[in-house]
Amino acid sequence: MKVDAIREYCLDFPEAKENLQWGDELCFKVGGKIFVMLGLDNPRLCFKCTPEAFDELQLLIRTSYEMVAAKAIGKKVRKKTKSLAKRKHPRR
Repeated sequence: MKVDAIREYCLDFPEAKENLQWGDELCFKVGGKIFVMLGLDNPRLCFKCTPEAFDELQLLIRTSYEMVAAKAIGKKVRKKTKSLAKRKHPRR
């Protein structure tokens, strides 16, 4: 996560202010109300969104899972195949 890019983007909005709160939370506010929170020590990003946008976020999470699972399962299958190959062809 590129903190500087997110910070710059948030501060580009009219009347946007930043404030460090609760230790490591960089809070971006308009009219005294938070519109984005950005964790600095433990990277995380919090913001409000519509139910429709939230559904899109669930899709992003699913896509992320599928990408990681494909690699992880592929790795597991390759490892299992190597293990089986060793059993079928023992060293002499």
